[in-house]
Amino acid sequence: MKKIMLVFITLILISLPIAQQTEAKDASAFNKENSISSMAPPASPPASPKTPIEKKHADEIDKYIQGLDYNKNNVLVYHGDAVTNVPPRKGYKDGNEYIVVEKKKKSINQNNADIQVVNAISSLTYPGALVKANSELVENQPD
Repeated sequence: MKKIMLVFITLILISLPIAQQTEAKDASAFNKENSISSMAPPASPPASPKTPIEKKHADEIDKYIQGLDYNKNNVLVYHGDAVTNVPPRKGYKDGNEYIVVEKKKKSINQNNADIQVVNAISSLTYPGALVKANSELVENQPD
């Protein structure tokens, strides 16, 4: 009889933390449901022009934007700083460390450029990556 009681008490003690975890998960789900229901509804799409004057201006703006012509290579050109003398290394002491800062002049006009690329399409960054500065870079798909 003592062994049965001991096994029974052990099972109760083992199942107690599991029941508490289940209750905690249910409570967090309940809080998420409350926070979702209290959020503002999504914004409505832009309203269409209502008056003839608004429609006329909207049509003019649409025609202007559709008529824009640009050269993608000229739009993305950055000539950079016109600095010819690159500052030398600088150093300073920070506690027990001596830190050296070296500035290097970089150019995207080279075949390979040591730059950071941010991809707006897929929100990817390549910090410190070496990429080819070619038409794929202009198209936001670096090699």
